[in-house]
Amino acid sequence: MHHLTDEDVRNAPPLVEVLPMFAGADVYVAHNCEFEQSFLTRHQSWPLTPWVCTYKCALRVWPDLVGHKNQELRYQLGLASPYGIPRDQISPHRTASDVVITAAILEELIKQARWSQLLQWSYGPPLHARLHFGKHAPRRAI
Repeated sequence: MHHLTDEDVRNAPPLVEVLPMFAGADVYVAHNCEFEQSFLTRHQSWPLTPWVCTYKCALRVWPDLVGHKNQELRYQLGLASPYGIPRDQISPHRTASDVVITAAILEELIKQARWSQLLQWSYGPPLHARLHFGKHAPRRAI
């Protein structure tokens, strides 16, 4: 699914060794943060600091976009080469590239909504304005 093989992670350190490097932030940001949290909450030492979910926020800020996945937003928001990084140097589903894309999406979200809204939306349900399945696709849900 994410183009990772056993060879890609063979020499990677265990998660418990890496987590301390990221502890102590005032807020964490991820695209679909519930996925990330599912890995991290298994470790009691991981702080339950606030999270901003760029996926849930994008659904609220840009309800009429065709899709809200990281790479879909990247192109729909004109972020093909964010921060001047050439498009061919960004590899979808690779950590560093996904971080860059998520940061660029967060920047766009901050231009459209207050920080308090982003936090509130991140802890609410995803608000889908379009049906992407069944006989009603691609009609507006609301």
